[in-house]
Amino acid sequence: MAISSVTPSGTIENAGVVLLSAKELLIQQINIEAQNLSNADTVGFKGLIQGGLESVYSDPRLGGKSPSISYVQGDIVKRDLSQGALKQTGNVYDFALNGSGYFMVQSGDAKLYTRDGRFRLDKNGTLTAFDGSIVQGEDGDINLGKFVQFSVSRDGTIVGFDAAGAQTVAGKLKIAVFKDEQNDLEYIGMGRFLAHGEEIPMDANTQVMNGFLEQANVNPISGSIKLMRIMQMYEEAQRVTEMQDATLSKTINLRITS
Repeated sequence: MAISSVTPSGTIENAGVVLLSAKELLIQQINIEAQNLSNADTVGFKGLIQGGLESVYSDPRLGGKSPSISYVQGDIVKRDLSQGALKQTGNVYDFALNGSGYFMVQSGDAKLYTRDGRFRLDKNGTLTAFDGSIVQGEDGDINLGKFVQFSVSRDGTIVGFDAAGAQTVAGKLKIAVFKDEQNDLEYIGMGRFLAHGEEIPMDANTQVMNGFLEQANVNPISGSIKLMRIMQMYEEAQRVTEMQDATLSKTINLRITS
């Protein structure tokens, strides 16, 4: 965490403003790390990261003569969109993406996007996600009910085989890519994103991995250590606040008695 230096003013109030901004920043960091750790085992989870924005405050009552106070606002929270580790499961209905892009699923009237490839077949043989939303192919739903087995190519094409060994292309997984994932996608929970931007062509280097799942891109060990450090920093900031309050109280008392 970095807090810009305060222009010399000699006032206790200025120090209090900077200290308060630091505590608010640390509280947000604690909440972010706690949420990341709670989702460390969530398939395809993308961790939260905190950004900072410098703000400068000047007392409007003093006009141009007011010294400026620079501090950091920590209300900018983004997703770490880096890829998590791929874990082989051996389950033929598990899918992962090695590279950029998102699977598309249909939930009611909404088209949603996810990196969570825990798929299965419903009672009609349609490929669905774990929550019942329908996995989308480039031509719509993908039905595998009439096949005894299937294979998946790296571009997402699914070929089904019947009991006699005859093969049929059952469909091709819809892989959506966005130019600006931070701004084009809105996280709505359960590993799902809602798109606000237009899709761009799939990256030729992206590979669909069958029998794999993408793990959360959160390291629980380093995250736990970071959380402890942040909490220690907050406790120290709280002690400094109490000291600053005591100093201010003494100063007020001196003014009253003088």
